[in-house]
Amino acid sequence: MPIFWLCLIVSTIISAASERASGTTIDSGSTILACAAVLLCWAGVHRLVAAYAALRVDEGRWSAATAERFVDGWLPRLRWTWLPINALLLSVGQFAALAADHPVLVHSLTLHAAWLLLPSFVAMGWSIHCGDELQRYLAQKHRWFAVPTGLRSLWTESGWIVAPLVAVLLTMDLIGLITGVPGQELSSGWLALLIVVMPLLMPWLMSRVWRTASVKRFNEYQWLDELRAASGVRGVAFHVWPTGGRLSTAAAIGFVPGARLVLLTDGALIRLPRAQLSMVALHELAHLKRWHMPLRLAALLPGWGLAAVLAYFIFPAIPWLPLPLQGPLALTIGLGSGLWLLRWVSHATELDADREACRLALQVAKQVSSIPDSQSEAARQLAAALDTLTAGAPRARRRTWFHPSIDDRLAALLRIA
Repeated sequence: MPIFWLCLIVSTIISAASERASGTTIDSGSTILACAAVLLCWAGVHRLVAAYAALRVDEGRWSAATAERFVDGWLPRLRWTWLPINALLLSVGQFAALAADHPVLVHSLTLHAAWLLLPSFVAMGWSIHCGDELQRYLAQKHRWFAVPTGLRSLWTESGWIVAPLVAVLLTMDLIGLITGVPGQELSSGWLALLIVVMPLLMPWLMSRVWRTASVKRFNEYQWLDELRAASGVRGVAFHVWPTGGRLSTAAAIGFVPGARLVLLTDGALIRLPRAQLSMVALHELAHLKRWHMPLRLAALLPGWGLAAVLAYFIFPAIPWLPLPLQGPLALTIGLGSGLWLLRWVSHATELDADREACRLALQVAKQVSSIPDSQSEAARQLAAALDTLTAGAPRARRRTWFHPSIDDRLAALLRIA
């Protein structure tokens, strides 16, 4: 969920800045206890969702697939509720103020950021753990309350943004030690640099976190590089994503030419015949050709703009609205509206990539063998690939916030065929 982690990092920075502006005194003991209580309640809801699904299976009322579908539907929704809760903890709950007043944390940007993100990483790790534990319980019927197993998944989801953030903060701390200039005075410029270079670093970081390898290392898949060249999409490379056969999917990462990747999991490479695999690859290339990635990011901008207008112009004029609530409330409203717009844009671009892939197939088939040579055949092969990749995985077929359902995509492809 790259969008979720991006929103989490940005909202954490904004909430912490909002707290510093309030300048209130705090009781550290009460603040920590209050934050811990909120975190425990939020985590408890996750445990109840997973335990309820397991109980239904034990009673014979639900199948394992129904239980997984229930949990996979609720846990992502609960994750998004953490964004406003985290904003309230940092600002109204004054959790961020503890770092600002601490004699050690105040002198290290890295430790300061680690403190601010600590509740979020605990919360996300627990959320992932609850989903993993249910799957293990359904498969093995082992006891609940085992040691959390979500740390590796947490790193896989967040490493692409956390790693460069930590690198920048450590660099600022090091410069501060050498020059004697406080890291806080350098932070604005370095964070701006991070924002600029992130589109260049993200594909490289993800390839390291997920341990991908270029298709050029595999003789049987080098034809994918020929397909990319024939499509006319420049500055992109195909990589194989090893998952031990657990995942059968594909993804396009990055939007700056020369720093873009198309990832194909080993599960997809094994399960799909060449014609279907070519259509999946063309679908991802279509995302890059049509600039869908920056378009999706741009869909968040109106929400952030609305949050700024509310925080700086509307809410300050409301006398009965407490100052500590203004920032988190503006952030919640702005982020919520931005996500709704992103949902619409994401669904539209996904269907557009399917259509563009069918058009690209006509162009590529002239230079690469075993590629569908008509739009109708391309649509049928892409539909077959979607069916194959999601066979036996009901949750992969359902509509999500950022993807239309497989049935919706198949219906659109049938209209082409």
